[in-house]
Amino acid sequence: MQFPVPQNVEIEDKLIGPLTLKQFLYLLAGGILEFFFFSVFDTELFVLISIPTIGLAAAFAFVKVYDQKFSDFLLIMMRFAVTAKKRVWKRMPGALTSQSTFGQVVKTKSKEEQNRIREVIKEKQLRLEKLDDLVKILDTVGGLEQQVKGQK
Repeated sequence: MQFPVPQNVEIEDKLIGPLTLKQFLYLLAGGILEFFFFSVFDTELFVLISIPTIGLAAAFAFVKVYDQKFSDFLLIMMRFAVTAKKRVWKRMPGALTSQSTFGQVVKTKSKEEQNRIREVIKEKQLRLEKLDDLVKILDTVGGLEQQVKGQK
């Protein structure tokens, strides 16, 4: 038995003519604000205030920036303006600190931890030394093969 699979589930339904419910509500809010401005302000001030209000309502209803709704885009911009651009690492009290990547351990909670960490650091140093040796071997063999090919 086959059932139809819904397609385009992310697309909003058109409820009022060619407008979705959100678009209609944005335009309705803009119209209500315009009516309020018309009833309160003089003609010159009404015209000055109504142009940005109509533009903003139309932008919220119809404009998409980078395939995102204008409201989402504004929220992202505000979040970017408010949040910190530079992150600073702060050491936690009682945390392990070291002078270098695989250097001497400066501060830990107990001597057992210090010894265990020193052993781990030594193992990592040995692994790095082995890796360096393998790299040298591969580079040397590769260089020899290049020379042999060049002589032929």
